[in-house]
Amino acid sequence: MWTTHQISEPGDLIGRPRLEWGIRESFRDYLSGVPDAEVFLDGVLFDDASERFVFPLETTSPPVTQGGVRILAHGGVLDLRLSGLQPVAGEKSWQLLDSTAEAIARLP
Repeated sequence: MWTTHQISEPGDLIGRPRLEWGIRESFRDYLSGVPDAEVFLDGVLFDDASERFVFPLETTSPPVTQGGVRILAHGGVLDLRLSGLQPVAGEKSWQLLDSTAEAIARLP
C-alpha cells in the first residue's frame, strides 16, 4: 500500500453531508507497487474498509467538496491533485468534476 500523510483533519463527519469516492482498484494496485507512492490528505479521510476517500461537502446545492487529495509517485512525475470535486448527474451516469469543471471520472 502507499504511504498516507494526514495534513489536516476534516473534523467530525457524523451527520454531515459528504462525498465518498474511490479510485479504481487497478490504479490502487498500481500505486501499491510503486515504492515512493504517497497520498496526502488535506481535510479528507481515507476509509480503509471501503477503500474510499471521504470528502466533507462545502456546499450541497450544488454539491462541492472541501479538502483535497494529492497522489505523488515516481519522484513527482505522477502528481494527481483532487479538490473542489462536484458530482453532476447525467442522463445515464454521473460525472465527477474537479475545481476546473473538467470531468475526471464517470460513475455508473
